[in-house]
Amino acid sequence: MIKKEKRKLKWNMIRLLILGWIIPMVLITSVMFILLDIRSEQYIERKAALSTEKAAELIKQNLNIALSDSRGASYMSMIEEGYNEYLQNQDSYKLYTTVTRFLSDQYRFNAYFHTAMLVFNEYPKRVYYTKNDMELKHAYDKVKNFEVEAKDILLAQAKNLGTNTFVTNIDDQVYLVRNMLTRDFKPFALLVMELNPTNLFKNIESVLGYRNYCVYINDDYLYGNGQKISPSQFKSDGKITKVAGETYIKQSIKADGQRYDIITRLDLSEYKQEETSIFYLLGVVLLFLLPLFLLVFRFFRREINQPIDELTLAAKQIEEGNLGYKMEEINSSKEMGYLSESFNHMSLELKRQFDMIYSEEIALRDAKIKALQSQINPHFLNNTLEIINWEARMNGDYKVSTMIEALSTMLEATLNRNKKEMVYLAEELSYMNAYLFIAEKRHGKKLKVEREIDEELLGVLVPRLIIQPIVENAVEHGRGKDNNIHIKIQIVKEGSYLLIRIMNHAKLAEEDRKKIENLLSEQPEIPTGAMNIGIRNVNLRLKILYGKECGLTIISNQKNQTISTLKLKWESEQE
Repeated sequence: MIKKEKRKLKWNMIRLLILGWIIPMVLITSVMFILLDIRSEQYIERKAALSTEKAAELIKQNLNIALSDSRGASYMSMIEEGYNEYLQNQDSYKLYTTVTRFLSDQYRFNAYFHTAMLVFNEYPKRVYYTKNDMELKHAYDKVKNFEVEAKDILLAQAKNLGTNTFVTNIDDQVYLVRNMLTRDFKPFALLVMELNPTNLFKNIESVLGYRNYCVYINDDYLYGNGQKISPSQFKSDGKITKVAGETYIKQSIKADGQRYDIITRLDLSEYKQEETSIFYLLGVVLLFLLPLFLLVFRFFRREINQPIDELTLAAKQIEEGNLGYKMEEINSSKEMGYLSESFNHMSLELKRQFDMIYSEEIALRDAKIKALQSQINPHFLNNTLEIINWEARMNGDYKVSTMIEALSTMLEATLNRNKKEMVYLAEELSYMNAYLFIAEKRHGKKLKVEREIDEELLGVLVPRLIIQPIVENAVEHGRGKDNNIHIKIQIVKEGSYLLIRIMNHAKLAEEDRKKIENLLSEQPEIPTGAMNIGIRNVNLRLKILYGKECGLTIISNQKNQTISTLKLKWESEQE
């Protein structure tokens, strides 16, 4: 197997020599001849034509986007509804607010428009407009120029426009015009966008040899930054044409039924120079690279390729589950020796960590969670309580009935028939309230409960049955000097934590304090009594679910009050 691997690696290296040197030399030699052809005039012109075609396609996309954006006002009924409302109440200010807000929302950040203007056919003297906030500083001058030079012309041209659009140049300003139609396709307003030709036609600057350009629409001049050249001087698209000693190329596109002729002036002289010296320079470089290539090949094969193969085989052993696999030390270099030693150390450490953490700690954690969450589920008790409750109601004893219902609520919480780990705080408080109802019937006026609960927190998710055991502990051990029980329940959000505080007016005795420290420690003595188990259960569940920084604390303050605090990480339903 080892000999076969060595022979295979050897032939692989030879094959690499062929693929990495001989074939590249042939290809490079061929490419050098191709480079000479690339510099030819015919190739350069083809490349210029191709770049012009691609630029024209991008400009067509820009035009279609601008046309599509202009249709947004027609598809939405806000302007028509605002105008109809104005016809009824003549509230010009509300109409102005509606129209300008709509234009601003739709077109203020559109890079293809300088301004967007709207004129109602019945009230042509008033122009509603918005400007492009990204670049235009003198929008008022643009609108004023539209009112003086273009408005009347465009209103006249749009009378027979219907649902179509047209683009035109008036006083060196490029306008996109469309009618606003009612639902029965009657025009009631004219929407005019002053286009931003710089952004619309910017892709033409990517054409090979670009100098300047001009654009015609349906044989009428539209825009440009160079000399006007009529499209009639060009026989076809994508062909280099000489006009007055200059080089031009024309490309036509159609958008929304209108033809755009884009004429670009080119300067291809710098691309047509033949640089044959590159051929000879590359040949010399290749000759000098041959010995260097062989040395590098030998070095990589001995110092890197072979050690990496050994590391790869060892890694496959780990991948196949052979944790603790130990490979032979690599002595080809200090670095590779360090890598092999580190790999062996990592393999042994990985096995130790996996055995200790995965096999023991995670298994123990899962066992703890299952043990803490397992409850006695006496379903027959719930059914029996329902029968007793029915008998109590039949006999008119509603006090007993309400107490049975509260007890049923608590039993339902312990049964957890839906197997829910987490419940809303509102549901958790219902379990607590059911217990307090029973406790109030037992202690009467001696028990006073005060609640401070932020209602916005009722939708927070909390573990089941974490509040009731603590409240029960506070009631059972919370008698003050006056033999009364005063409980205060406070639920607040502080930072990324949810704090649930249960306070009573009884001082925490030294014996109780030591017992609580034992219950809340990491390795307590086995607790006895349902109350002790409940406190420890709540504390361990919170630490397992949220981490060691969370859990239950029970302390006495300076007022000799006992404060039990449940600390949870914030978890809303969405999170």
